[in-house]
Amino acid sequence: MQLTINEITTEKEFFAAREEWKELFLRCPSATPFQSPEWLMSWWKFFGGSTLKAVEIRDNAKLAGVAPLFIYNAECDCRRLCFIGSGISDYLDCLFGEPYREACVKTVMEYLGRIAGEWDECDFQELRAGSPFLQVSIPSRFKTAIEPMSVCPYLEKRTGDETMRSIIPKKLRKNVEHALRELQKTGGCTFRIADRTSLQESLDHLYRLHELRWTGRNEPGVLPSGKLREFHNETAVQLLDAGLLNLYTLRHDEKVIAVYYVLVHGKRAFFYLAGFDPEMEQYSPGTTALYCAVEDTMKKGITQFDFMRGAETYKYLWGARDSMNFRLKLNKR
Repeated sequence: MQLTINEITTEKEFFAAREEWKELFLRCPSATPFQSPEWLMSWWKFFGGSTLKAVEIRDNAKLAGVAPLFIYNAECDCRRLCFIGSGISDYLDCLFGEPYREACVKTVMEYLGRIAGEWDECDFQELRAGSPFLQVSIPSRFKTAIEPMSVCPYLEKRTGDETMRSIIPKKLRKNVEHALRELQKTGGCTFRIADRTSLQESLDHLYRLHELRWTGRNEPGVLPSGKLREFHNETAVQLLDAGLLNLYTLRHDEKVIAVYYVLVHGKRAFFYLAGFDPEMEQYSPGTTALYCAVEDTMKKGITQFDFMRGAETYKYLWGARDSMNFRLKLNKR
């Protein structure tokens, strides 16, 4: 195995690499949608603008790995090397194909040493516990700090025979079933997945309901108007076309009362965003729609439903268990 590096520093090269990166992503079922070119390249289009330092790692002509990196000047006048996608991505990492993971991460570390004059601090955030960056031997020229960063609760089917009913706590299940019966009695309810035709309308309902929920708390939420919504409007189309997005709506008497933005890849689903109508609180629209989303994904072969960043109380009412994200910092000695 003789790995070589191709450094990508221009947007033209970066966007031209989409199809080959996509093929690599599809060979990595343990990756998350946040490492897909649909997500990363949209992120760069809307939030990039610093120094692009994306790296392709090749075994002869074959693409073995991708390190989506960039350098920006932090407020402390520090040149910080980070992953593309930082900030709005619940999981960050490189994309390494099998059987190249160990060799690729060593190659990236060697590359960081070669360009050490271009950065002051390397800050790799939101690394999952199994990331090769948490296991690789760090060159002695770097001072290293690894620290816990985010708790990510998740539900998991431990055997193929388990069903939604068997893994969800009985009290929660009964509450949801009662809410669904009441919704049916008072106007009926339907649960739908957006397609290309209904996608933008469903996103608009997500923004509206998300804003309603957070306005009631006198907080801005995570979807203020502007560039972030433009990002999601464009990226959602790409994710949907790639089979990486389920955008669910729960309707009562044809009125949308809850929307769930769920990413999917391999055997995992990732709950990213939600909005629900506070005026319908007596029917628990958020919990009811989430139950329907989890049930739908598991019926389709998903074995793990990831609530992602945040230790909010409601996640544990579902019987969720914790996983931990980590932060790796490298400084030059």
